[in-house]
Amino acid sequence: MTEVHIPEGVTVFGSNAFLGNASLKKVIYEPDSAVCQNLFYGCTAIEGFTLGSKVRHIPAGLFQGCINIIEIIIPEHVKSVGERAFYGCSNVRKLSIGSQVDTIGWGAFVLLDSLVELEYLPDAIINSGLLSGSGSPHLEQVTLGKNVRKLEYDTFRKCPNLKRLNYNAENLQSTYLFSSTPVEHITFGQSVKSIPECTFQECMNLKEIVLPDSLIEVGRSAFARCDSIRRISFGTQLQTIGSNAFSCQGVEEIYYNTIHLSSTNGIVYSKSLSKIIFGPDVQTLPKSAILGLDGLKRLDLADNIEILDDYAIRNCQQLKSIYIGKNLKRIGLVCITDCDSLDSICFNAEKAEYVNFTLTIGQQIKHLTFGPDVKEAPGYFDFPLITTLTLNKGLEKIAGFAFSDCTGL
Repeated sequence: MTEVHIPEGVTVFGSNAFLGNASLKKVIYEPDSAVCQNLFYGCTAIEGFTLGSKVRHIPAGLFQGCINIIEIIIPEHVKSVGERAFYGCSNVRKLSIGSQVDTIGWGAFVLLDSLVELEYLPDAIINSGLLSGSGSPHLEQVTLGKNVRKLEYDTFRKCPNLKRLNYNAENLQSTYLFSSTPVEHITFGQSVKSIPECTFQECMNLKEIVLPDSLIEVGRSAFARCDSIRRISFGTQLQTIGSNAFSCQGVEEIYYNTIHLSSTNGIVYSKSLSKIIFGPDVQTLPKSAILGLDGLKRLDLADNIEILDDYAIRNCQQLKSIYIGKNLKRIGLVCITDCDSLDSICFNAEKAEYVNFTLTIGQQIKHLTFGPDVKEAPGYFDFPLITTLTLNKGLEKIAGFAFSDCTGL
């Protein structure tokens, strides 16, 4: 006998009914919720199985020790997986668990030592670690579905070859889930709304992060000490960044396209960061957005930025020049501070509010240029150290006393 078909009408089967059958290679299993245990325990010749469309529960020990099975697909109609259902299926290379599974019994998928790819889609109650035991030494790729909310923090700790992650979990609650893993590439789906604290902390093989537009919140230290990351791209809907979320010393460039980020303690903290590109959707640069970036020497604020909050740019000791874009309308009282090397401003705001730029930016400016879109110089530019002032041809109005204290001219 090489094949067995168990129809959906079967309700009771004796335990160990096919125990150790060495010739059985294929199983079609269709019962809705048959009462049986260890039905094909130790049938080492089984290579594949089919679960019928009526199957809601996979019994305990159903395929335990079936070492020739190479793929486990738990379809969408299955609600629960019994304990030890696939325990010790050591040659399985792919495991896919459908989104409707709500309970996974103890040891159901333990000792899948050859597992290479995992697709985990449900929000399930797991009565033991998903991949507990000796871990998954060959696991290379993981996909998390939209509904996934909780897994044990050390689920992927013993996966030394994990390289690729497809992350679609809308509101994952597990912290440290991929911390210190060797993952190299993460693809975030457009369903993701939050990333919990410390999720990717110390993932030293990551090179680039592209955050989706759907993302609203990044938790504390989510990517802390991922010092091999070189580039980070921020999506449009991000509102909250936890402390040290992007404390990554190797980051050299960020693409920032967030519409209304709330006040933060720095978008990114990296002494290597030298370039910030602002996307077309940015409207506000919030308090302390640009903070402590000692590698940043030039900052070009895109023409679409309308508001610079108080203390938006702080403590960037190597920053020497800033371009202020066309549509800037409101400038915080002290929007740039503790940037001691800053000495050059290109001001191109067409209709900015009237402010005292000496207070807003500081007194150390030596070179001031009005860009082609400026029609009116809106305030006091009393920079005592200024040596170069360039006015554009289209400038129509200069406020009284605008340059009265520019004694260096």
